[in-house]
Amino acid sequence: MTSKEKQKGNRAERIVVAWLHRFGYTQAHRTRAGFVDDIGDVDGFANVVIEVKDRKTLNLFDWLRQLRRQKAAKDAGLGFVIVKKRGSLDPHDWAFLVDSDTFLNVLTRSNWQRLKEETPES
Repeated sequence: MTSKEKQKGNRAERIVVAWLHRFGYTQAHRTRAGFVDDIGDVDGFANVVIEVKDRKTLNLFDWLRQLRRQKAAKDAGLGFVIVKKRGSLDPHDWAFLVDSDTFLNVLTRSNWQRLKEETPES
């Protein structure tokens, strides 16, 4: 990774941390680079891995493989890849990528099955 790419990544990570702080997640902080067991770019959440990408080329499946390794290293149940939208500094406009295990965990935690059963059919 070139110095310019690293600077872009660092800036995107700082933006995500500040955004999380605005929503009350003040424990969010950037992780240090260079750990043998990579646990993502933003930490402060016991069961969550957050990886931040600011890249021109989207390598979604590579990023999902990386996310799964990070979740295993941290023993986390949830993982998110936050992909910066080119030209936007607002994470509300960015994409959030999840692996299948995270998707199913979110559905389970949201009581989706119970809500589905309680919703009358049209």
